[in-house]
Amino acid sequence: MTETLFNQILQAQVKCKDCEDRRANIRVSIELQSTSNPVHKKDLVVRITDDIDLYFLYKLVISEEDFQSLKVQQGLLVDFSAFPQKFIDLLHQCIQEQDKENPRFLLQFLSSTPVLDHTPAHLNIVETNAFKHLTHLSLKLLHGTDVEIKKYLAICLTCVKDERLLLEQKLQKTEEDLSRQLSYTQQAQTKYQQQSEQQRRESESLHQKNIEQLQTRLVELKTCNKELTEGKYKSESIIRDHAAKLVGLEDESHRAKQEVLSLRRENSTLDVECHEKEKHINQLQTRVAVLEQEIKDKDQMVIRSKEMLDATQEQKLTIEENAERRQLHVGKLEATVQSLSEELIKVQFNPLMSKPSVSPVDMKPGAPTAQNAHAFSNKENGEPFGLESKYFQKREDSIPLRGIVPNKDVS
Repeated sequence: MTETLFNQILQAQVKCKDCEDRRANIRVSIELQSTSNPVHKKDLVVRITDDIDLYFLYKLVISEEDFQSLKVQQGLLVDFSAFPQKFIDLLHQCIQEQDKENPRFLLQFLSSTPVLDHTPAHLNIVETNAFKHLTHLSLKLLHGTDVEIKKYLAICLTCVKDERLLLEQKLQKTEEDLSRQLSYTQQAQTKYQQQSEQQRRESESLHQKNIEQLQTRLVELKTCNKELTEGKYKSESIIRDHAAKLVGLEDESHRAKQEVLSLRRENSTLDVECHEKEKHINQLQTRVAVLEQEIKDKDQMVIRSKEMLDATQEQKLTIEENAERRQLHVGKLEATVQSLSEELIKVQFNPLMSKPSVSPVDMKPGAPTAQNAHAFSNKENGEPFGLESKYFQKREDSIPLRGIVPNKDVS
């Protein structure tokens, strides 16, 4: 049983003895062969071929025993089961780098002879860095024998025949498809021609109708154009008149703008004056409010003064009444004093009388006593009598007129 693991064309650097290096495209095939008779074992087959040169065949069969010696010789760290995949990974690295001018991974095919003949060759996978060329894997390939080449060619011929048979089948299928498509296309073309002919007749009829409509429309447009031309001339005349009016209006507008500017300046001045007047009015209103408050206070004071004046008038009337009563009383006292004075005079001229006789009438309230007589005697001697100090001198404890200073003009 053979399992193909890898089969692609790679670009390799071919080196022969005493020859210049060159690049060539080679096909690398990796197969895994399994045999179970008589012992179950697996072999890895590496085959190098050239699609152009069919006699170019190099082959290497690696068994599990051969891999152990290869592992020891080249210091490999993988087992036989993982080796094919690692080998394929290195080949993919070479494919990714092969189009670069200085590839990092390079596939080399080395031969010890000037030409590639039946001698063995080496297939190396080299990594290039700044320090050295590091060879990851080197496989020694043997040139195929005539039997192997014939077998390989037979296999290639079989593949070619299979491909030819597949291509013939595809060709036959394509021809059948093309025949069906051609028939369908012809039918469609016939149908399309019929539809096209019908559409052409309909289009011609429609076109004829459109021509008639357009001719009618043309006549109407000519009439409309004539009317529009006349209207154009009238409009141009109106435009000229309006242009002349527009010049006059522009002059008026210019003058109006000048007036507007002057009015704006005047308005600004008036705004300033109005603002100042408003400030002055506010001040005056404040002053008026203050004065109104003062007037209210003074009115209240006048009302209180009138009330006090009325009270004073009433008090004055009361005092005048008291004064009249006292005046009457004083008159009575003066009469009494006068009578007592006459009696005292009589007493002074009559030494025989040591003591005046007092009648019961004289003992009435208000009658003069000896003390009163003494007072009157003092008056005769030039001294004021006691009643004068009581009723005719200004008293400090007189009745106040409720806080009002007496006015001499008030009667």
